[in-house]
Amino acid sequence: MGMTMTSHTDCPHPATKAARAKCRKVRAAHEAEVASLREAIIRSYYDNTADVEDIIAGLRAIDPDLTEGYYDGDLDIEDIIARAK
Repeated sequence: MGMTMTSHTDCPHPATKAARAKCRKVRAAHEAEVASLREAIIRSYYDNTADVEDIIAGLRAIDPDLTEGYYDGDLDIEDIIARAK
């Protein structure tokens, strides 16, 4: 998964080349961590090592929009997993 390129307009760091580079590095590390966590959650669904509520809670912590529709019955776990991939 590639790094998302965004403006540093909303970043609190100084507007210097070094600060922007550090920000990109931190952002990339965070995105890699989130991707790894998402993969682990999806894997726990397929290998049956976590229950559905734990899976949904984990995915919701990463991306609340991803699980929208689960609790009101519009989406089932299979739909959520497909969206998470």
